[in-house]
Amino acid sequence: MHGEVKKMKKDSGFTLLEAIIVLAIMMIGTLGVPALHSYFDRQGAGLAAERLRGDLQMARFMAINKKQTCSVFFNKPGPNQYINSLNQQVLDLSGYHGGVNFPNYGPDGRKNVSRVAFNRQGMSTSAVPVYVYLADQKRQSVYCISIYSPGGISVARWNGSDWR
Repeated sequence: MHGEVKKMKKDSGFTLLEAIIVLAIMMIGTLGVPALHSYFDRQGAGLAAERLRGDLQMARFMAINKKQTCSVFFNKPGPNQYINSLNQQVLDLSGYHGGVNFPNYGPDGRKNVSRVAFNRQGMSTSAVPVYVYLADQKRQSVYCISIYSPGGISVARWNGSDWR
């Protein structure tokens, strides 16, 4: 045995450092998942508001191109859906995180409209601004899409006391 090298026995298992790292990752995941889920829920209303703004802009351009009035109806053909009168395109808000819907009233007390229309020149058929509200199910994120008579469209988010 004089010239033989002794083989060391290797223990199987985790070191203390490896176990601490795994526990830390699990803890971060446990704390981070609910926050991430809440973040995505809030983002759903914002994405739906931007999509609606784009669809209203498209309705405005369609009215100009086809030289006829184009309307967008809210909560038609079903709840939390809207439809373009010229191309019959329907968008369902249930595809967005957070249970996005059209509330009856905005946080500022104004009533949600049921229809927005643009004439052949791309102007809103309403002489006064009209407002479309979108909110997530918990009303943590509320958005207002404002449509002005010259045809301008803007999106604002409620910050608890005012629109931004």
